[in-house]
Amino acid sequence: MNIEVGKTYKVKYPFTLEEVENLGFTKIVTKKVWRPGVRSEPVYPDDSKLFADSEGQMLLTVVDTHKLPGRYQQRVFYTRKWICPDGSEFGKNNLRISTRNYFIEKASGYYYDYEVDSND
Repeated sequence: MNIEVGKTYKVKYPFTLEEVENLGFTKIVTKKVWRPGVRSEPVYPDDSKLFADSEGQMLLTVVDTHKLPGRYQQRVFYTRKWICPDGSEFGKNNLRISTRNYFIEKASGYYYDYEVDSND
């Protein structure tokens, strides 16, 4: 995989719905929000599976790459944002650094097999 500076890589990513309680003016307000990731649920007496409520996207924007001399691996400088299944975008604009191999793994998709649970 050739990593291009300035390119945004879109990765399909699982999301779960999570209830969050916020303090309002007069009472506690409960609402559902999207959270990147999966949840583990038991399916057999001694086993579990990973489930997601829907799928969104993770956006990885490459800022720069750098190769130090010697035996050190190439580093990738990037930012990460999320797009929820409802289309809203969130995430901080923090600069992240990883090795080239780790970035390629991250840009390839979610690490584990999961099922999209459409019951909710």
